[in-house]
This record gives sequence, structure tokens and C-alpha cells, in this order.
Amino acid sequence: MIKFKPGDIISSSTPFVHVLLSEKKTLFCDYCAKKSDSLRKCSECKKMYYCNKKCQTIDWKKHKYECSIYKQSYSEIDFELYRFLLRLYLFIQNNPTLKEKKDTLSNDQRFGRSFNDLMTHKENIKSDIKRLLFFNMLVQRFNKCGIDFDKEVLFECFCKYVINSLTILDIEFDPIGWGLYIAESMFDHSCGPNATTVYNGINIEVRAFKPITDEDKITIHYYDMKKPKYIRQEYLLNGYYFNCNCQRCCNESLSDSNELIKLIDLNNKMNIIEYSKIDWAKKSKKKKDLKKVYHIGIETLPHYEKIYGDYHPDLTLRLFRILDLRIRIFSNIDNETTQLISRVRKHISITHGNDSELFKMFQKIINADN
Repeated sequence: MIKFKPGDIISSSTPFVHVLLSEKKTLFCDYCAKKSDSLRKCSECKKMYYCNKKCQTIDWKKHKYECSIYKQSYSEIDFELYRFLLRLYLFIQNNPTLKEKKDTLSNDQRFGRSFNDLMTHKENIKSDIKRLLFFNMLVQRFNKCGIDFDKEVLFECFCKYVINSLTILDIEFDPIGWGLYIAESMFDHSCGPNATTVYNGINIEVRAFKPITDEDKITIHYYDMKKPKYIRQEYLLNGYYFNCNCQRCCNESLSDSNELIKLIDLNNKMNIIEYSKIDWAKKSKKKKDLKKVYHIGIETLPHYEKIYGDYHPDLTLRLFRILDLRIRIFSNIDNETTQLISRVRKHISITHGNDSELFKMFQKIINADN
């Protein structure tokens, strides 16, 4: 019996703790992670930026513990991972009951997880020289800032960050921050999953992109599915301390890996031409360059479809990118363009939803004067 069909939302939540990447600060709201040209500073530390008073008020529940440290010593901890661990440590130390609070899946209240339930892999991390070096650097920074802290508790926060945090992505899959999502940490990895994460600001949704039955285990991917097996497995072993034995890894052949390497090469060529740089707003790139990007995009499609199947947010973005290019290149909306518009509309409704920022962008390009 089908429990979830493609497009169904399995879970939806906001993060327990999150921060923006350092290069995104002053461009995105530090609370909702939405881009804005009129951000307002925290009047005390002047290091946090918000799109409105509401966002600032909500974020004060966490920022109030770090504000004075930012005011005195921000330059010592401006790196995003330092800020993340400072915020996480101060938040749980000042709100100890929240460590036991269960976050449940939005579709099934029977399953829940708390901060205390999160995996740590402490023994693995204690043997990981690179991660121990980073933790010791973190301790030095905290000491330099005069922060009073329990080293064992901080190490536990560090371990839980390493194993459970997720990269918050914008609409084009570019990283904008880090978040700890308690309920969503329940989902295990597969290189051929049946669900995936999409973001709207800091809000995360886990959406099915394949039919899921009552007997199926719900899985997501922790790493880029377009990478060859040896790269995926090395990343998972070094990052999460497990060997992936999913069905895809067991069945992936050398020729499959070679196809993925070819796709990486095609995507690199596409990006070199496109971002060298097209001014999309002014449509200033020559049509011959747009056509090169467009035809490479078309060449990549069979690879995307083989990797992801019928639906996936990454496949949707590739189709959207091809549609955008086609509309810019060709002055008339022919039958092929009409069919592509219909396909992109369907994919967005399944992988992102019709209330998403991507759908708004889609409406904008199909309604634009060419």
C-alpha cells in the first residue's frame, strides 16, 4: 500500500539552532534566511541582521545569550562553525529542558527525537585528528573570548553538530547556512533514496520523490548523488563513519561511474560558459554563448534522469535552467517550449510546491516579454 506518493511532504520543521555562512551575513536575514536589501542591525552587538522586527524578536530567544560576546569579541568567532557551536552550547545550557523535548515528524506524531537522542560517534571523532584539531581551535577561541564553558558538554555539542547538522540551501542549491533539525535527523542515508530535503529559508521539508509503501524505509541522501561511488563512499566514511552498502552502491558498475564523471565534466563546461558571466537581469550574454549552455544542458538531461528517476529537486532545477535558457534564446513559444513549460510546472509542484520561491521564478520567466 502506498504511504507517500511523489510530492507528498513527509516532514516539515524549523531548526533547533542555525546560523548563516559568514559570506551570507548582511545579505540574508539571520533568522529567516531570506535575502533582503533592507536588513536592520541588532542595536547592541551590531553583528546580526534581520529583515524585520518580527524576525529579530523570534531570534532573540537564542541571540540574547551570545549578543554580549558578539559585542566584545566577534572577530574571534566570526567563522560560521564557531558561531554555530557557540549558539548551540549557550542555548542548551540556558534551556536544559529543551534537550529532552521530542520533535516529531509532521505526518506521524508517533515518531520523535530529542537533542539528547542525537547520535555523537564520540569515539570515532576522538580518533579523527582533523576534527580534534578543529575542536581544540574552538576551545582556544572560547577561552580567548572569556567564555565560561564545560569542555565535555561543548564536545558533545561538537559531535552532534558533526553527525547531524544539515547545510541550508537556497533555491538554486547554493549553501547559505547550517542548521540542526532534530526530527529530520531520524532519516538514514541512501545513494538511491526515496525522499529528499528542500528549503524555504530556514524551513525544511522532506518530500517523497518516489512512491513509498508502508514496508519501505524512508531515506534521504547525505551527499551529491551525481558523484561516482568511490567519491560518495569516501565522503560518507570520512564524514559520518559508515560504509554505504545501499542497493545503488552494490550495483554501480565502472561504466556507471564513468558516466557520472562525464556528467561532472559537462556541468563544469556549462558553468564555465554561463558564469563567466551572464547578466541574467540585462540578458547581456550573447545568444551564441546561451546556445552553448543550452545544448550542454540538454546533453546532461539523460544523466540526471538516470540518477534521479522521474522526480528530484536537482532534476527540477536542471529542467528549469534549460527552460530559462530556451526562452531567452528563442523569440517564439513553439510546441517544444510549451511542452517544456508543462513539464517544469509539474516537476516544481512535486519537488518544491506551488507556493515555493522556485514557482514564483517560474511564473516570472514564462510571463516575461522576450
